[in-house]
Amino acid sequence: MHISKTAIRTILATVLLIAASIITAFLYPHFSNILFHVPAKDVDISPHIVLIRILVILIVLLPIGMFVSLGLSSSLRFMHKYRYALGMSVIVLCVICNISGSSLGMWNFWLGNNMNHAVVFGTPRAIRSDEYVVGTAFSLSQYYSGYSYFNSLIGGTPSDMFIIKDSPVLDIAEVFRPFHWGYLLLGSSRGLAFYWSARIVVLFLSTYELFLLITKKTSSTLERTPRENNEGKILSLVGASLITFSPLVQWWFAVNSLPEMIIAISVSVVCMDRYLTATSTLRRIIYFSAITVCGGMFILSLYPAWQIPLFYILLILIIDVVRKHFRHIHIPPHDILWTLLIATIGIALLLHVAFESKETIMSTLSTEYPGRRHSTGGDLEWRSLFSGIGSIFLSVKNYVGTSNPTEASGFIDLFPIGIILFAINVFRTRRIRFRETSLLLLIILYITYQVVGLPLWFCQITLLTATTAKRMTAVVA
Repeated sequence: MHISKTAIRTILATVLLIAASIITAFLYPHFSNILFHVPAKDVDISPHIVLIRILVILIVLLPIGMFVSLGLSSSLRFMHKYRYALGMSVIVLCVICNISGSSLGMWNFWLGNNMNHAVVFGTPRAIRSDEYVVGTAFSLSQYYSGYSYFNSLIGGTPSDMFIIKDSPVLDIAEVFRPFHWGYLLLGSSRGLAFYWSARIVVLFLSTYELFLLITKKTSSTLERTPRENNEGKILSLVGASLITFSPLVQWWFAVNSLPEMIIAISVSVVCMDRYLTATSTLRRIIYFSAITVCGGMFILSLYPAWQIPLFYILLILIIDVVRKHFRHIHIPPHDILWTLLIATIGIALLLHVAFESKETIMSTLSTEYPGRRHSTGGDLEWRSLFSGIGSIFLSVKNYVGTSNPTEASGFIDLFPIGIILFAINVFRTRRIRFRETSLLLLIILYITYQVVGLPLWFCQITLLTATTAKRMTAVVA
């Protein structure tokens, strides 16, 4: 009987991974005080929590085991080929185990109990009160109102639960908020787990697909070598990780719909590319339906401070996709009719929301913030543009600044290295590409808005009055 070296490496790697996961899980209470300032006595060591801890560590270590046993190239091919199945498996596991990133444990603290009860890793964050006091609490209250559009349990009077983000509603317009479907189908506890896990998995996969598209050769006549394929996958993997696990996204994960906005942009651009190259009616219907859902998701994020500047990035990427395929676009008349029908349905659903929530919308527009805010920028210190990488330690170190870790968080953008590399690439290739150049000009405009300020009339025309210099930092990054 012959056993291949690959099989031996796989068996050894599996045994070592399981052993490492078990050892790390049992040692975690001793490191929790160093990492999260949680004394070992407060760490939950219930058998089912320890088991979940082992599973989570094992999942994190699995890619390393694959690299060791199969090699980098084979591991990348496997994970790329089965990325959707792997992502779905993570979601299913999180839902079964009721895993979420909520800071609901803070309620234990307020009631005089151990706030780290049932916490697998980390610790509840008091600063995230808009999540565990408002967003998640509102979502859980919907169960007792039958997921109605208006809920009288909040404040004693009927409250609009659809416009308030993170509140699942049994309404046809909920098609624009697929991450709420878990509440409607699985109940509160597993719905919360689905909400957190599905968003992080879809965010990672959608940005991965966007970077695959961006790193793809523009000419269809140029075939990529295996090495170039691996380089594209590695770059896409790094890009998706830098966005999904960035301090900014993680600190703001449950409020203000930043993940939904990034998902909507990524999926819309990728689906537009595939819509323009599809040859079957069914595929075009699927792709444009996804674009319509993402359009509604983006609009209903209802946080203009990020929506407006992100919209211009989306516009540039969509124009670039159309430019790339413009000479070869051929959409039959019946496919155009299907497209118009889907768009009409999407608009009708948005009008339905506007009609149902008209009083809430008018009340919001009449407020000082965000309704009447008119910012022209100019109030950001230029040094803040370089602060992104420093926020990587905010989850494990006490913040001692004048703000809070949420406000201080950012993307790990390594500014201005990206701009410098772009300039070097233009100098070496003597080529100016539309996408990169347009994005660079947009970045320069946004930085000018942040540091210097722009005229009021220009900000009003471009709707930049709805954002602020501080919020623009995330978009620039």
